[in-house]
Amino acid sequence: RNSLLAGSNEESAGCSAPTFSLSRLWKRMRVSIPDTDVPMSGWLCKRHAHDRKAGLFSKQWARRFVIVNKHRGTLSVSKSERSKPTTILPLCDISLVKEIEGSNIDWCDGCFQISCPPLQLILRAQNREEREVWIRVLREQTADWQSDVRLEEKAAKSGVPVAIASQYSPVDAPTDG
Repeated sequence: RNSLLAGSNEESAGCSAPTFSLSRLWKRMRVSIPDTDVPMSGWLCKRHAHDRKAGLFSKQWARRFVIVNKHRGTLSVSKSERSKPTTILPLCDISLVKEIEGSNIDWCDGCFQISCPPLQLILRAQNREEREVWIRVLREQTADWQSDVRLEEKAAKSGVPVAIASQYSPVDAPTDG
């Protein structure tokens, strides 16, 4: 394994165990922007909803690679840069992106919440500045994927006229039958 994480257990993956140098870890977790379809990608810490071993109210963090893909319209979260995503959220379904602070997140800086009902992710950036960049990019991409232009594109691909498609929410959409 990575010598940087020596002394930490595999569950924490470098985000909560105090037995290593946080500054060295964060240097390795820098954000990168590889191409135009991916306006943002990089390593963040993801808060587990709960840990089976520690109980329902455990507050563990795990290192995850996060990618915002504007071509696919997705936010994906995976355990490594090359592994299959464990979570994929459609940008058009994200209802909230906000910063969070205080006792709700163990008094850690750089935390933010992404709500995509019924899922909710709590992520932690290296610092507040990096958090602001993630929030800005996520809000921009979410707004783009929720725009009328995207609705028109989806309607054109599906063959349903925009005037009809815009009248129905997913719950109200007519079914064949």
